[in-house]
Parts: sequence; C-alpha cells; structure tokens
Amino acid sequence: MNKKQRLSVLIVCYRDLNYTLRNISQIRDAWKMVFDLEFFVGVFSQSAAKQLECISKTLILDEDEFWASSVRSLLTYALRDSADYIVHISEDLLVERQSLNELGIILQARAYDFIYGQVLNPIRKQIIFGGVSFSRNIRPVTVQDNEREIECAHGNFFVMKSELSEILNNIPRYKHAYLDFHLSMYCIRNNYNVLRYSVPIGETSEDFVQRRAMIRRDKNEYGRSYLIDKFQFFKFKSGIVFSTIVCFLVILKRILFAKQT
Repeated sequence: MNKKQRLSVLIVCYRDLNYTLRNISQIRDAWKMVFDLEFFVGVFSQSAAKQLECISKTLILDEDEFWASSVRSLLTYALRDSADYIVHISEDLLVERQSLNELGIILQARAYDFIYGQVLNPIRKQIIFGGVSFSRNIRPVTVQDNEREIECAHGNFFVMKSELSEILNNIPRYKHAYLDFHLSMYCIRNNYNVLRYSVPIGETSEDFVQRRAMIRRDKNEYGRSYLIDKFQFFKFKSGIVFSTIVCFLVILKRILFAKQT
C-alpha cells in the first residue's frame, strides 16, 4: 500500500468559528481516506484556541496582524510539520465537498507545484476570487474566462508543495495585502507548474459592489493595502520606477480627496 501524502491545512479564524469548523469538517470528510491531514488554525484569543484544541493545532496571533502577516505567520508555523502540501483556506469561504473530491485526485498525482481555486458568487454567477489580471497595469481584475492572461491569483484557496516554502524568504513581509499576488506571480513567472483549478472550490456571498464599498470604508489612509505593501508589490511586478509612480499617484489622490471633504 502506498503511503498517504501529508497535507497541512491552514485557516486564519478572524471572526466566525462556525465557518472554520464547517470547513474542517468538509475537508476531513472529503480527504481523510486518501491523505494524512493536519489542521492549523490561527486565532486571536485563548478562548478560540481552547475550542479548537481537540481538532487542530492553534497559533495565537497578534490582534494587530492583518491578512498577509497572519497568513505568513501561520505558514511559517505549519511548515515545521514537513507536509507534502500546504493548503490555505480563507475563513469565510464555504468549500464544496464535490470540488474537494475532484481536487484530491489531482493532488495525489503530485503533478502541480501551486494550485489556486476559484470562488463563486452563485447569485451573480461571477468568479469573485481566482485568477487575476491587471487593468492598465495597476488595477487587479478577477478573470472570468480564459481570454485574459492570468498574472497572479487571490489567496482565498491555494495549495502549494512544501518545498516552495523557500520562496517566502524572497517575499517582503506584507502587512495587509499582496502576499498571495506575490507568491502566485513568482510561481507563474518562474515556470513552476501552476494550475488554475477550473471547478469553483467554494462559494461566497460577496460581490464586486460589496467589495468596492468595503474598500472605500477601510480606515487605513491608503485603502486596504498599506502604502509600503503597494510599493513592495509593484516594485516586484513592474520595477522601482513604476512602483514609485503608483505610490505618488495614491498619495496625490488622498490629498485631493481630503481637500474635497
């Protein structure tokens, strides 16, 4: 009998413990017979850690950590486990059992280095998270079909071989955004075997209108991504001159907006 591959499954639980528990249950039911599973959950309180202690390893994160820094902390923690694959799932993504079953068959073949999933809004029939292209080289656009070149991917659901962990040493310590974009773009540009998993891996109630409104409400002066995050990512993507111009335009926009209000 072939030895089972080891999968480390990562979830950062910001708010809703029920979503986290549901996803753990879905993944365990779909993959427990074919993979050796270990769950790692990042939490922000001792009480949440206690509720999860029987079903996962927990890491208590700093309350000031945002998405990118918290996912990186959990990745670093989980990589000590020497799994074959690292699987990351966003807390608010509801994974689908059938999609997991089909993905499990792909993972057993170990043909891909990096796999990213697509997340569907079933009402709008839109892919909200998935492959990303850039409009005018600046604005990220979620690709809905195969007509546009994919430059990177959202990190709501991704799978990577653990040996790719060395890539993290070359990625800036992003605070809020761009860790997923940088990691996936690095893999695409350096000819790693990357798969855009065509079957939606799960569903979300978010749509593009809600996301734009959420970004506008963000209290951070420069939107959801800190200015240093934006500078570091666009420096990697397009060079330091282009990155400097982008950040200058962001600052100028904020100054003009402040004068109007």
